[in-house]
Amino acid sequence: MSHSPSLLGLRVLWLCVFLLFPALASATPSVTIGRFGPGTVDGTAPFNVLGSCADTADQRIDGEDCGEGNGVVRTQDSVSHIWSITADGYDPGAPNLKNVVLEQTITPSTNAVIQFDSLPVACTPKAGGGTTPASAIVDNGSGSWKLTCNLGEFSEGQQKSLTVNVKISGKSWNGSDYTSSQRVYSMADDGVTENATGATYADVGPIKISAQPAYDLVHSINTTHGFYNADTGVRAVKDLNGDGVINTADNEAGYYTYSLIRLAAARKTGIEAVNQPIVFKDTFKATALAESGADFPLEFYVTECRDNPSQWGGEVFGSKSYYPSFDNGSYKYHALNSGTCQLVRDTPTDPTSVAFTATLNNVDLSGTHYPTLGFGGVDYSAGLIMPPITVCSSSFLSALSI
Repeated sequence: MSHSPSLLGLRVLWLCVFLLFPALASATPSVTIGRFGPGTVDGTAPFNVLGSCADTADQRIDGEDCGEGNGVVRTQDSVSHIWSITADGYDPGAPNLKNVVLEQTITPSTNAVIQFDSLPVACTPKAGGGTTPASAIVDNGSGSWKLTCNLGEFSEGQQKSLTVNVKISGKSWNGSDYTSSQRVYSMADDGVTENATGATYADVGPIKISAQPAYDLVHSINTTHGFYNADTGVRAVKDLNGDGVINTADNEAGYYTYSLIRLAAARKTGIEAVNQPIVFKDTFKATALAESGADFPLEFYVTECRDNPSQWGGEVFGSKSYYPSFDNGSYKYHALNSGTCQLVRDTPTDPTSVAFTATLNNVDLSGTHYPTLGFGGVDYSAGLIMPPITVCSSSFLSALSI
């Protein structure tokens, strides 16, 4: 049987329509990543603190940072990576993507120490973030870190922005740097299959790291600060009875008094870490009758050297382990970790000798936390106070000396 040309054409048309339907059904949504606003803010004010910058784009280092977009950041400071994530290309009526994920990897050069500050709030289930995969920060080894941020559900054309902060450790060397690579993808509920066309964004950096020596070593709040308190006590510090051992049989009365040693700087960022152990000379001085009196050969002993556990005026706790509930757990009065301290008498056989060799070690100089207040309401927020180390020295005076 023959068919009219018009009927044959209609069948061809319907065949074409049917063949088009599978192609339309297989359209894949896409997720993209780009900068939001400035994109990268490398460092925080104040800038040009050393007064050496020609302009805000100047890339000089050695403790300086000339602007927030010049590719330079100081140690103890942060870099903000600000991202815009978008999903589109959905078929009409297609379900939303449930797990749109930003993956960012930061890689340091030799002698750079960096880390993600924390997971952005947008990555958490409380803010609508997804769970497949779970948001996390993972140590890749060799100083590199990967942030996985599951931003959760996206509808057609939806955009979300977030800020990822990278902290620059005080242990980083001047002139070192880091780079950041990033991509975005969408994960199916099976946790294996990507169900959208993903995208990458060009590497950011290298961002150069700037630092210079800036620490001062002082006794407490100034270079000649005296001692706190004069508490009476009883202690055995030498073999009084000649039996070859020092024990309670050798107890004698004396005074306990205390001084502090501090590493400090008048700035918060761009401070070069000090090689440890830190070794220096500490000299004690005693005078008769008055501070301006003649030198006095006082018999005394340094019985302990430790991080500061006391609330002396203007000081801070030497470790966050002391009284963690103090000031409602703010840690504004706490150094992070003052490490260990040792004082050794240069002439141990002479109890009146005044010269000691001091050794500080394992002091945390990373800059991840600093106290902002000292006891008595002293404000350290504008500058920087490093961990104080308490030197507890005990003076024992005989009746003849008194």
